[in-house]
Amino acid sequence: MGGGLCEIGCGSGLVLRHLSTVLGELREFVGIDLSEAQCRLNRVRFAATRLRFESADAIEWIRANVLPGRVYFTNGGV
Repeated sequence: MGGGLCEIGCGSGLVLRHLSTVLGELREFVGIDLSEAQCRLNRVRFAATRLRFESADAIEWIRANVLPGRVYFTNGGV
């Protein structure tokens, strides 16, 4: 299938991790969060997975990294 999935306001990364197991045919899974500390924790916690975590303002990150076939979502009132 290709493409990728990006969670805006990924927090703990648990939703993104779950979706990576359900949608395994996707090429990339990116979690975006304002908290650099949380992203650092997630990078360690999910080091052995295909998940990537970026600490950034979501609007700015999307503008700089927009790609065809990438889906963006939020969860939990972000």
